[in-house]
Amino acid sequence: MAARRRIIADIAPERSAFGRSVLLESWRALLPDTFDTVLPLTLRDRVRLAGSDRLVVSDESGPATGGRIAAGALEFLWLDHAADVDAVPSTPGGIAVSVSAAVDLALDVDDLAAAVTAVAGEQDAPTISVFRLDPRDADRSHDLVRAVRRISTVPVDLVAHDLSTDVTARRLLDSRLVVTVDRTAEHVARCAGVPTVRLGAHDDLTELYVALHAPLDSIDGADLRAARSTAFALDAWQRHRLSTTDVRAAVGPSVTDEDRVAA
Repeated sequence: MAARRRIIADIAPERSAFGRSVLLESWRALLPDTFDTVLPLTLRDRVRLAGSDRLVVSDESGPATGGRIAAGALEFLWLDHAADVDAVPSTPGGIAVSVSAAVDLALDVDDLAAAVTAVAGEQDAPTISVFRLDPRDADRSHDLVRAVRRISTVPVDLVAHDLSTDVTARRLLDSRLVVTVDRTAEHVARCAGVPTVRLGAHDDLTELYVALHAPLDSIDGADLRAARSTAFALDAWQRHRLSTTDVRAAVGPSVTDEDRVAA
């Protein structure tokens, strides 16, 4: 009898709590019989997995190193396979913005606040919501809330991600514009058709203003095809329909410029 095949998740520590949960939920929804642990393996894990064929998938979007499979693109499929989120409302609400302690922006907090409040005024947005997608982002998130309050009368609130990925996503998708440093939040919003701007791709205030007036609201078809191909190959591997060599050859998503920007 062939050895049981298991997939182990390797997620970078700088990934936000929201991003980590979206990835794990996506992977487990697509490969429910193989995900039961993440790195690093404990001694108990090693004993339990002894004798099994193991494949490590990472949160990378480009070709992975060290024998791992890049499976970060599977987050594109979260809404379809793992989420319990209703359709995007026809009358979206305010502006959503998030910053991260893991990514240093060229813009200071006051410039970012000015850009976001200017767009909120132009769009007559009723609120600005600052999303704290990871506990480590608390200080920067509170700084941004204070910066917005100093220069604007638009109501601003802090949305802290807790254990419910669906609740956080629902709040993001209720927005008319998502401005974020978080790759996963951007991808989830764009998969739902919500206009988004990735912070970190724009190094000065002028570039950011231009980007805020031309947000992206969809995922490239090639990225979706790559994600589905990866899911199919990994599923075939765990069912013993592809060899380990074959699955490595089959999985090779491309790296886009936007995926080089931030964690």
